[in-house]
Amino acid sequence: MMSESGVLIAHDFSERSERAAGRAFQLADEHGMPVHAAHVVDEAFPERKWLKDADTDSEGSIVERLKDAVRERLTRELSALKGESGVTIKPHAAFGYVAEQLHTLAEGTGSQLLVIGAHGRHAVRDLLLGSTAEQLLWYMHMPTLVVRRESVTPYQQVVIAADFSEEAETAMAAVRTWFPRANVRIVHVIDSRAFERLRDAGMPNEALEEEWQQQDRTVTDYLQSMMERTGMIGDHVDVRIIHGHPVEEIENQVSEVNADLVVMGGHSRSRLTRWLPGRVSSRLVHKLPCDVMLARGD
Repeated sequence: MMSESGVLIAHDFSERSERAAGRAFQLADEHGMPVHAAHVVDEAFPERKWLKDADTDSEGSIVERLKDAVRERLTRELSALKGESGVTIKPHAAFGYVAEQLHTLAEGTGSQLLVIGAHGRHAVRDLLLGSTAEQLLWYMHMPTLVVRRESVTPYQQVVIAADFSEEAETAMAAVRTWFPRANVRIVHVIDSRAFERLRDAGMPNEALEEEWQQQDRTVTDYLQSMMERTGMIGDHVDVRIIHGHPVEEIENQVSEVNADLVVMGGHSRSRLTRWLPGRVSSRLVHKLPCDVMLARGD
């Protein structure tokens, strides 16, 4: 059982938020944690319609009443959603910039995971928080789980997209912590375009083949050491080292094992390999049909 710090869900009272909440309750129940449910109100106060006679109140009174209304609605809607689980709901209301407020709440509650929702058929731009969603993915220090699917069955098949970075190792540790009973495929893609450039530059095929095999050995050894350090070993774990285009190959692996979750580092500072940082990981989050978790190093 983990500590009582809990799972934090960003909630905007939409259908996609309900899907995310379902997953948050499943994980919180499995790990014996409360759910911290947060709704962040922007300065336009679109929720003023929830209050009667708001135009006659002072600004401070409106803010306090609105916070109470938000907390009451979160508790009401999530209490109906949690079913028979014994998960404790802790509602939170905040005003301001979404990413900053959620970061503050995460720090204050000691939450270990942020759960946000996405449309099942759309990209990150359609996450529950709209244009701020992708900022959340890269802003939050904790692992961030993007929920697309309605299922709340525990994840059965997880793909870890691994490079040589600290974040990739953190991703392995997060999978072991949060999904200890899932089958795991660790995938490292060696970008074949580098070898294509060497071939175009006139490197002999024999030398290319030797370079290819040497890189495979290096990757195998490094992944093995990462797996040992994180305890990501056992019959439920297999490894694939693939030459190709990173985004396409990860998509292929997700399809091959029918993965319900992909976990990867939030960004990479690795000097050894750079197939996953920034734009590539962002493209994966946009394109993958399943749920996605991003993890960061300390």
